[in-house]
Amino acid sequence: MLNLAGRHYLQPDEDSAHAKINFREYLAVATALVIIVAFFHQWVLTF
Repeated sequence: MLNLAGRHYLQPDEDSAHAKINFREYLAVATALVIIVAFFHQWVLTF
């Protein structure tokens, strides 16, 4: 019973940490995508 309660209390921390990792990955991918699009747009304007 105590073990189940312990797992139940640990679950939200794992979910929040996982959500932070997903948000950081999304932020990194979005930033990289914006940079790539900006460079591509600049490259297209040169021609």
